[in-house]
Amino acid sequence: MTLPAGPGGTPVIVGGQNALPLLPEGEHPNAPAVGMEVPTGPLELPPALAGTIGPFAGDPVAMARKCAGDWGARFLFLSLAGCHPDAGGRACPSVRPSSGRSSPPRPPR
Repeated sequence: MTLPAGPGGTPVIVGGQNALPLLPEGEHPNAPAVGMEVPTGPLELPPALAGTIGPFAGDPVAMARKCAGDWGARFLFLSLAGCHPDAGGRACPSVRPSSGRSSPPRPPR
């Protein structure tokens, strides 16, 4: 399966293996790819993660930049659950803070 990329990005090909990833047996036609979820709703973080993720938890744009730039995610899953009325009902302007950019920066190659 090919995950499409935005303008200037590189598509990510995932799947196709017939064994568990990172094990020597079986066929692995595509390299493993790390993806991360960017939540828009409130997060309940365990103390071990609160120090690292906590500063970005309320800002999806900052979280996406951190995931793609510093943590090396090859693809992102944007969870819009925070827009649902049961999860805070955040409006679109509050989900995407005004940052001057419409997408996170690409990780260095």
